[in-house]
This record gives sequence, structure tokens and C-alpha cells, in this order.
Amino acid sequence: MIARIRNVYVSLLAFIWRLDRWLLLRAPMLWRTRLPYLLVLLSLAVIAALTFMQTSIKRPIEAADLASSTVICWWSQLVGAVGVLFLWVRSINNTRVGELAPHRHIVTVVAVAIGSYLWLVTPSLLAYPRLNAIKWIELDEAADLNKDFNFVSQYSDWSCVPPDVWNTSEPNRLRAILARYYEYEVEFKKAAEGSFFIQPCHLNGDRPIDPSSLVDRGKEAIGSIKAARSFLESNYDNENKFYSIGIGRSWWVAAAALGIGILTAILSYPRYVWRRTFAGD
Repeated sequence: MIARIRNVYVSLLAFIWRLDRWLLLRAPMLWRTRLPYLLVLLSLAVIAALTFMQTSIKRPIEAADLASSTVICWWSQLVGAVGVLFLWVRSINNTRVGELAPHRHIVTVVAVAIGSYLWLVTPSLLAYPRLNAIKWIELDEAADLNKDFNFVSQYSDWSCVPPDVWNTSEPNRLRAILARYYEYEVEFKKAAEGSFFIQPCHLNGDRPIDPSSLVDRGKEAIGSIKAARSFLESNYDNENKFYSIGIGRSWWVAAAALGIGILTAILSYPRYVWRRTFAGD
């Protein structure tokens, strides 16, 4: 078994060496960009991400955690992608080509633009399975996201509840709404006099529910489901919590990728070329 793995490894290295030499002899400018290897690295990164990615939730209340991790992962992956592109461009420019004619660098511009675009949009594409899991979570038939969200947002998210409200049916309605998303009967009560939860806004006897985390987490779950559905239906705005993930749809990502390609071509020339060009030496 070990010998077989070693043979596969040796064969793979031999193939890479032959491919590298073939590119060097027939397409030296493409060889210089190392685009095929960058795309292989991207493929491996995507496979690794999909292997460990959470793409399903069982209860609506889990939408809150999945939404938060989706945004965090997107930012982390984007920062990682930018770091890879920086190292890639740096490695390209470490391979000097002298004063080639400008049209020879078209290959550099196109190759770097393609690689940059794919790396920049991949974090957004990886976020879509998670957003779909949030969007398509099965809800109770009585659920109305807008009404439920507005109700749990009352009284500063139920942290400043007037005394007379506790004697109405509203606490029971809140309990029923939260039960839809937690999928079990939640238990809460009015915070006691002198409780740690009492805040300055309770000067007139206003009190929050205890524990307040029930409403906070429930509201976050409802808002996450609303945001995911709005985002995937292309009706999102800059107030949507997933707004930043939508850069994959934006034209400026392609423009940024093209800009990186042009910048790489510009940096390919030795510094003395630009000093001579602009200083007139």
C-alpha cells in the first residue's frame, strides 16, 4: 500500500515537471504566471472548505449561529484570498523578463485577471450553500417573519416592558412566537425588583424578561432567515447583514481583478525603465 502511494506521488511529480517544462517552452509568459498551479490550489481550498462546511440546520433557532459563522467565514476567506493574490503577484514579479514589448504582457494581464477574479468570488460562492440552508429552513405554518420580527422588537427587544403589558396576552404571544423558532416551549418571567437585568430605562417600573437571551437569540434567528431570503431573492440592500457577501455579483470585482492584472504587468518592468520613462533620462 505504501509503495503504491509512493508510486502515485512520484508519477504526479513527474507529470507536474513535464507540464511545467511544456509551458516554459511553448508559453513562457503563461508559465511565468503559474496560473494552472494557482487554480489547482484554489480547487484544493474549495474541496477542503466544502468538507468541513456546515450546510444544513435542523431548527430555525440555529439560523442565528449559522448566519454569524457565514459572515465570519466569508471575511476570513476573503482576507485569505487577498493574501494568496499578494504572494502570487509577488512571485510573478520575482521572475524578471526585462524590457519586453507591451503586447507580450497581454498574457500576464489576462492570466492574472482570471486567477484574481476566481479567488475573489470564491468566498461568496462558498457562502451560498449556507445561505440556502437558512433560507429553506422549515418553519411553522403560522410563522410570519415580518410580524414575528416586529413583535419581538417591541419594548427595546423586551428589555423595557411597561408594567401593564405583563397583565395582557402579549407575553403569551411572545412565548408562542419564540416556541416556533426554538421548537420547544420557552419559559421566561418578569425580572425581579433589583435584578441585575434592571437598566436605567426602567425608572417607571419597566422591566425586561428574564432571561433576556431568549428574545435576543430568537430575534437574531428571525432576522437571519429574513435576511437570507431577501438576499437570495436579490432584494437586499446595504442594511442586509449578508450585503457584503454579494460582492460576487458586483461588476467591480471583475474590475478589481483586471486592475490586479494590469498592475502585475506594470510591475513586471524593472524600476529603471520607469525612471527613464518619467525622468527623461
